[in-house]
Amino acid sequence: MEEKYRFYTELKRSVNYAEISGDDTNVGFVYGDVQYVFSDGDILAVKDGAIVERKSVADFARRPADTYRRLQAAVEHLAIKNNSE
Repeated sequence: MEEKYRFYTELKRSVNYAEISGDDTNVGFVYGDVQYVFSDGDILAVKDGAIVERKSVADFARRPADTYRRLQAAVEHLAIKNNSE
């Protein structure tokens, strides 16, 4: 649960609004059209029903800001790629 709270604080640092979704066993965060879901020891960045990026909770626990930035970068890269097509 500590990693979920830390992820939420990283998310709140970079955005004005983020929504918490789910229950105590399956917490996720929604920002715009991207969901960040904690599943089986991983943090998944999900956009349009597809997993864009997957990072382990263990990596996030060791390097929270870096891991969060990598998740964000993968989502941004996908948006740029989709806009250029």
